[in-house]
Amino acid sequence: MAFPATQVASTDPNTLDDYEEGTFLMTFGADAAPTGVTYGDRTMRYVKIGRLVWFGGRFTLTSKGLSGGGGVALGALPFVPTDYAAVAIARSSGHALTAGNHLSGVINSAGVIGLVQDGASGTTDVTWAMVTNSFDFMISGFYLAAA
Repeated sequence: MAFPATQVASTDPNTLDDYEEGTFLMTFGADAAPTGVTYGDRTMRYVKIGRLVWFGGRFTLTSKGLSGGGGVALGALPFVPTDYAAVAIARSSGHALTAGNHLSGVINSAGVIGLVQDGASGTTDVTWAMVTNSFDFMISGFYLAAA
C-alpha cells in the first residue's frame, strides 16, 4: 500500500488517506518554568494514521535547570490532542517517588503531559523537588489529534 506525498483528504471516514511518520523534541518544564535545562536524549518518534497518533522514545535530563517549581510536565507533542489521554512510562530513574509508587503521565487537551505518581494511596503530581538532574525514562502513548 502506498500513500501520496501530500494528503488527499476524503469525506469518507472509512478511507485511510492520512499517514505520517516523524520525530519531535520533547520539552521539560514545571509550573514555574525552569531555566538552564539540558537534555541527554529527548528525540521522540511518532506515527500518525488519520487522527490517531502514537509517540514514544527515551527522555533523559543532564540538568533539570537552575530554577523551577510545582508540578513537572512534558510538552511539544507533534499534534494538538482533542482530549485527555494517558501515557505509559517505564524504566524510570532519577526521581524520588514515594516507595511503591510508579511514574505515569496524563496528556491534557493543550498537549501538555503532566507527570504523576500512582500507588495504593492514589495519584499525586510529581513535583520539581522529586526530580534529579539525571531524570530518565521510556515513554509511549496514543491520543486523538484535533485535525
